[in-house]
Amino acid sequence: MGKFAFLFGYKGRVNRYQLLIGQCIAVGQLIAICMLSEFIPDPGRKFLMGASFLVAYVITFFIFTKRLHDVNKSGWYQLLTIIPIINFYLLILIISPGTPGPNQYGKAPIAPTPHP
Repeated sequence: MGKFAFLFGYKGRVNRYQLLIGQCIAVGQLIAICMLSEFIPDPGRKFLMGASFLVAYVITFFIFTKRLHDVNKSGWYQLLTIIPIINFYLLILIISPGTPGPNQYGKAPIAPTPHP
């Protein structure tokens, strides 16, 4: 498993730091592809942009599912984003600390260690 294997797959847990890294990667690749698409002819540009949005969506879906697992909730809670007022509950879940120790979704993710 590579360093960024946590971006794909829905099993396991990620902490808030890994969520931030995953979202930065998803948005960063999207921005890079948008900038590079200016140099590509139109039919290829549409395909490249569509593929880039799909990759960003998949990364976001997987990373948020694992983040919800970290707070001991099902990934199906992502459907709360459909309901306008209740989606704030999802935001609170995403930014709250994870469950300490193992839970039903796996062991606790390793927190990043600060460099001296």
